[in-house]
Amino acid sequence: MFAFAERLLVRLPDMSKRLSHRFPLVPIDEMQDTSWAQEDLLARLFDDTAVMQRYGDRNQRILSSGTDAARLTFPRPHPLNVTSTKRFPESIAAVVRAVQEHGEAVAAPIVAEAHATVLFLYPTTAVTIVIEASGQHVLSSFSDAELGTGAVKAICARKRSDSTSAAGRHIGDYGPEYVAQGTSPSGSESVHRLPADPDAMGLEQRVRDIKRAILIALRAAAAPSVQELRDATHLLRRLELGGCNVDPIRVLCHQLATSTGHTSAARWRSTIDTMYQALSALLPPVLTSDAFAALSVFEVAAEPAPTSRVNNAHVVLHKGQSVPVHVGTIASVKGEIHLATLVLDAHAHPARSHDLQAALVSIASETPLSVKANDSTRSLYRNLYVAASRPSHLRCLAMNSERAPEQHVQALRDKGWLVVKLSPL
Repeated sequence: MFAFAERLLVRLPDMSKRLSHRFPLVPIDEMQDTSWAQEDLLARLFDDTAVMQRYGDRNQRILSSGTDAARLTFPRPHPLNVTSTKRFPESIAAVVRAVQEHGEAVAAPIVAEAHATVLFLYPTTAVTIVIEASGQHVLSSFSDAELGTGAVKAICARKRSDSTSAAGRHIGDYGPEYVAQGTSPSGSESVHRLPADPDAMGLEQRVRDIKRAILIALRAAAAPSVQELRDATHLLRRLELGGCNVDPIRVLCHQLATSTGHTSAARWRSTIDTMYQALSALLPPVLTSDAFAALSVFEVAAEPAPTSRVNNAHVVLHKGQSVPVHVGTIASVKGEIHLATLVLDAHAHPARSHDLQAALVSIASETPLSVKANDSTRSLYRNLYVAASRPSHLRCLAMNSERAPEQHVQALRDKGWLVVKLSPL
């Protein structure tokens, strides 16, 4: 899409004048997640005769802006600020303010019958019952009619983590069945699943999966150029910045994304060999094609259960009621509104700390983020800002009791929070 737009501007230099006449008012939403390449293109598409009205919330900038982040111009000086909301009550707004990095503190109406925020504290051995416990609390808090008005979700900043800290690091700790969708028999993330034939997905998602498969393979092969890269979205750009020729990888992405049958029993080894040939310039010179194919990430992944493949919903039953708790990442729920949201503690990268643990002092004392905080900590707070502002009625947090100092927990009780200490089954 960008390539076509760039070529259009080269071929027809007066296109900016035409577009500005046709579209005198250009509203742009989610401006905080607009990259410099996008902003620069928009600036060249419209001239000064068009009014470009930009909307966004810098506190929700959880997508990477790349190396040109300093060039972004949103917001310009003296923006129009929205400082109040009717989407959730004051009890929820208090935590949103505690992890808010930019702008005036958000205010919300005080609702007498508002649900108390819940903090679930679990020992390491009870991490897998957290989602079930939160679902039971939701069922005891809402009628069937109320449950039909919105989704109930459990969200975590990370799908996976290589942290060796106590459990409560990523989604897989809380719901092992979620990770089972993308793991090989050896337990590592599976390349085999990602280039499989698409199941009602768009091409954009398929390309993302293909890039993810390539990144996993490169990391498993100890390719030095990607060892610190976790997000496959920026794979090609990172390699280009490192001086790598990415043309073979672009061809590989196109080949895998626009045809099918790559993971069939008859073709799987051929697919691995094709990847090896395209990636060979990035691989260690001593790694042969047979050694590459023998990497554990290429093992054939177990077929997930049919229900978990569809929506990662954990169905909770309690006293004759039931509710599906949908499990996903914080990034996957941007823009959503939930009846109830459970925020699961995670080990954040590259902050190298657990997000709720790091922010607990701010939440308990309602003290703002330190002006001296580094970029990693600021990113952690922005993720929690998005997570904390999803529910309209009930918000729950869950963290390992080892990472919750008692003075902070007591301060939350004093604020009216409900603290639930879970025990192993």
